[in-house]
Amino acid sequence: MRLGGNMFPATIPGQWSDLRSVLDERYEADALLALKAQQRGGVLSNWSPSMRKCDWSGVTCNTAGDVVELDLDGKSLAGTLPPEWSVFSSATIISLMGNSLMGTLPPQWSRLSSVEEMGLNINSLTGTLPPQWSTLTGVTDIKLTGNSFGGTLPPEWSALSRVDTVDMDSNSFTGTLPPQWSALRDLESLDLHGNNFTGTLPPQWSALRSVNWMILSDNFLTGTLPLQWSALRSVTWMRLGGNMFPATIPGQWSGLRSALDERYEADALLALKAQQRGGVLSNWSPSRRKCNWSGVRCNTAGAVDELDLDGRSLTGTLPPEWSVFASATIIHLHQNSLAGALPPQWSAMRSVTEMNLLSNSLTGMLPQQWSALTRVNTIELERNRLRGTMPPQWSALRSMTELDMDSNSFTGTLPPQWSALRSIERMFLWNNRLAGTLPPQWSALASIDAILLDNNSLTGTLPPQWSAMTSITRMRLHSNSLAGTLPSQWSSLRSVSEMQLQGNNLVRRFPRQWSAALRRASQL
Repeated sequence: MRLGGNMFPATIPGQWSDLRSVLDERYEADALLALKAQQRGGVLSNWSPSMRKCDWSGVTCNTAGDVVELDLDGKSLAGTLPPEWSVFSSATIISLMGNSLMGTLPPQWSRLSSVEEMGLNINSLTGTLPPQWSTLTGVTDIKLTGNSFGGTLPPEWSALSRVDTVDMDSNSFTGTLPPQWSALRDLESLDLHGNNFTGTLPPQWSALRSVNWMILSDNFLTGTLPLQWSALRSVTWMRLGGNMFPATIPGQWSGLRSALDERYEADALLALKAQQRGGVLSNWSPSRRKCNWSGVRCNTAGAVDELDLDGRSLTGTLPPEWSVFASATIIHLHQNSLAGALPPQWSAMRSVTEMNLLSNSLTGMLPQQWSALTRVNTIELERNRLRGTMPPQWSALRSMTELDMDSNSFTGTLPPQWSALRSIERMFLWNNRLAGTLPPQWSALASIDAILLDNNSLTGTLPPQWSAMTSITRMRLHSNSLAGTLPSQWSSLRSVSEMQLQGNNLVRRFPRQWSAALRRASQL
């Protein structure tokens, strides 16, 4: 019996069970031939009505003669997906990847009640995802990558309770991520990168306890990273870069860090490479682990520990995204051509001990927020174009031993609050536009070895209280507008080997209490 080529429904009534063996052979064959009819040349050449469909290339049948698998990957297929294929009620695998198929996903395929794998990657399919496919409750793999689909993700697909793999990256999907998909409790791999999704990450997705691979990068997602996602303990790979999330990772996500950092940190690094030209950072490739990139050093956990990028001819600005480097201890970017401001977001790099940005073209002010870098011992910002005042808040940097910020355009006064920097050994602020007086409170800087404040516009007198800086060996105060006499109390500065005071309005007479050695070390 042959009924194909008419407009009958694709399903066969159950009451026709006695006719199924004679009917299925041709009814399913006709459905297959609906695809062949759209081909040209020798494509599907052995799909002939004179042969049993089970002998056709790419077609696998069960013992009853029903189609159970269609493996037609890379067959140069053209045309559209035949709605007639909804007749394949026993089919478990439909794979049509790597062809040139066009058109939409047939809603009628919702009748493929036995299908487990649906592979349609790398075609030219368009349209939206049919809500009707929510009836495919046996499906485990849905692969739609590399097409031209649009529209939103159907909330109805939350009924696909057995699905474990959803690959729909590199399309043009829009809208928000449906909270309803939190019902996909068997989902292990979700790849939605390279679309046009907007909105926030659904807190409800914290229920996806089986997921181990989640790729949401390169969309237009916003908002904060949901604290609830800290429950996703099975995740081994998560990629969120290329969106508009804040650069910091919530502390509650500590269990996700090993999965997130590998790609999230890589994305942050690539934000710098994207600003370069020519062969700069040429081996920074997404196809390689970031820990093998030049200038990048990782710890044993695979997190960025050091960035040594001195003298690399780097251009562009400092990426705010680098605030993700929670384990980084050393950031070296000196002697490049970097411009722009110091990112306040870098205050999240709480492990950093060395920050070296000297000899660039950086502008803007010192971020107050960097006062959170409480482990830093060295900040080198000299020879840039920074401006503004010294933040009193930086008095919280109690571990800092060296602060080099000479040859910029800083203004304002020296903050008395910096007297709290009890570990400071070297402070270089020369060749700026600083004004005001020398803070007597800085006498508390008992560890200071060198203080260079020359070539500014400082006024007032030399504070007698600085006699408490008994560890100091170098003091340069020349080329300011200081006045008054030399404090007799400074006779206690017995370790001084260089004291430059010339170019001020000081009385040119040494106090009798000053030793001969101190006088020889001093220039008036």
